[in-house]
This record gives sequence, C-alpha cells and structure tokens, in this order.
Amino acid sequence: MTSKRVRRRRSIAWTITALVLALIVVGVFAGVQAITGLNSAPVSEECVAPLNGTDYTLDLGQSRNAALVTGLAVKRELPAHAATIALATAMQESKLRNLSYGHADSVGLFQQRPSQGWGTRKQLQDPVYSTTKFYDALTKIKNYQTLPVTQAAQKVQHSAYPDAYAKHEGAARAFASSLTGNSPAGINCTMHELTSNLTGTEKIASVKRLERHIGHELGLTAEPGSIRNSDGDYRVRYKATGSTASSRKKQEWNVAAWAVASAYSFDITEISLPGHVWKRSASTDGWVKTTGTDGETAITVG
Repeated sequence: MTSKRVRRRRSIAWTITALVLALIVVGVFAGVQAITGLNSAPVSEECVAPLNGTDYTLDLGQSRNAALVTGLAVKRELPAHAATIALATAMQESKLRNLSYGHADSVGLFQQRPSQGWGTRKQLQDPVYSTTKFYDALTKIKNYQTLPVTQAAQKVQHSAYPDAYAKHEGAARAFASSLTGNSPAGINCTMHELTSNLTGTEKIASVKRLERHIGHELGLTAEPGSIRNSDGDYRVRYKATGSTASSRKKQEWNVAAWAVASAYSFDITEISLPGHVWKRSASTDGWVKTTGTDGETAITVG
C-alpha cells in the first residue's frame, strides 16, 4: 500500500509540474506575441459576403471572377438580379473558375461549347468574352428580370440538371449585392501582405493594368492625373458620377467592392472611399470607418 501511495503521489507531482511548465510556455509565447506583434492565427485567404445572417465564402481566385462577372453586369446597366443569375450559373458550371476543360467541348466560367455556337475555344477562355455572351443570351429571355434564378439560368444553359442552380442562389445573391454596391461594406477579403516591394516602374504598370481592367469590366474612366507618387503611393482615383447621393454612394461601393475582390490580382494594398478604408496589411479588420468625405475612391497599389 505504501508503494502504491508513493507512486500515486509521484504521478500527481509530475502532472502538476507538467501543467506549470505548459502555463509558463504559453505565458512566454504570449509575451513574444505582444512584443513582436506576431499573430498566432494564420490569415485565411478568402472573401466573405453576408446575406440574411449567413456568411458566404469564396477563395481569392473565385472572388476575382465574381467581381468580373458582376462588373460586366454593372457596365451594361443590368439589374443586380442578372449578376445573381450569372454567378449562380458559373458557381454550378465551373465553381467560378475559368476551366480549360469540361464535358464534351465545354470550357470557361460558364462551360459554353464551341460546337453550340458560343464562340471559339480561345474566345470562351476569355472571361470577359464568355460573360458577355452569357448576358447577351440572358437579356433575350422575356421577363428574365423577374424569373427565379434557376429558371433564368436554365433558359440560357439548357442543362441536363435544371434544378442544380438553386443551391447556389444564396451565395450568388450575397456576392452580387455587395459587388454591385447595393450592400455597402458587404464584402471583405482577407489575404497576406505582398511578399516583395514593387519598384516604381512595377507600380506604374500595375496602375495601368488596373485602369484598363476597370475600364473593360466596369466601364469607368480614372480621374485625370490618377497616378501620383505620394510617399511612395501609386493610386488610381475615380469620381462618382451619379445624379443623386444614393447613386453616387452605390457607384463608389461598386468600385470599392470590385477592387477588394480583385486586390490579390492587381497588387492592391489599400482602398479608400468616403467614410471607409480597407488595408491589405490589416485585412482581417475589414472595412474601417473614417472621417473622409472627399467624394473619391482611391485604389493604392504596391
């Protein structure tokens, strides 16, 4: 009995010692975090858009494509419902990825087939072209604006699984609402910081590429003198042109949401608009309120 009691006491002592050591290690690590600013939780690179209490998530590549698809709807002055239909379709057909393969000769975001008259294989691998062709077909459908998402998508796609689009409707509505500017500060993307500092020449190239894509995808033109070097910042600026305060606000958020969903692809490090700012270096904070009221959206690269 005495031997058992000794072993039990030793076991308890070792357990207490292990717990104390564990607490010391945790305390030391916490102190290192406080001093160095290290974050123990790795950044999850993704974009999130909420709808009716549910957060819908896309990875950065999918979000970039969602921004393009939605932007082209805005450029054509189509309703947000058109973007929802297109996003739900692409989510089902390709998981919002520009695929180089598919069933039979299907390719691209919408898995369109050259043999069915959608265009050449090369054309359908261009997301702007394939999305434009989708909207061309959608807008020919009578009353598409009021049709359920599944019905409208099926009338365009003629899928063997006509009900499959319904399961993507929530996510499609969430991202369409944010990316069209109808849900201010709705979409947020978290991502790692740039791994290297861009040179001035590289920043100018990124700004020019950014301007070009926003022109193609949103139909907007940057403010004159948009590229400027202020403390190393190279920016693209856009002035809202809506006739009412609400339309200007919607346009500002349309550009800002497009930019945050495309940030990873264009070396974007900061997006500011009246009252809010998003910074890649603090992307986990999302959109932060500010006191700015200058009426412009500025997108900083590098």
